[in-house]
Amino acid sequence: MLRASLEGQTPTLVSEANHLLLITFTDILATLIGEELTINILRPAWGNDVSDRAGKGFENE
Repeated sequence: MLRASLEGQTPTLVSEANHLLLITFTDILATLIGEELTINILRPAWGNDVSDRAGKGFENE
């Protein structure tokens, strides 16, 4: 359903949707398992600046 919703959309809109989905996912993950564990899980993929890439959600907790 998500794929069908994004097909035919502009690349800018698809990129923004991807960004928002990733932020939402990381915020939910941090809520469920904690910020520190979430950062430790994401660090191998995102590097040491994982908390900056995850969005502002971590700063609000």
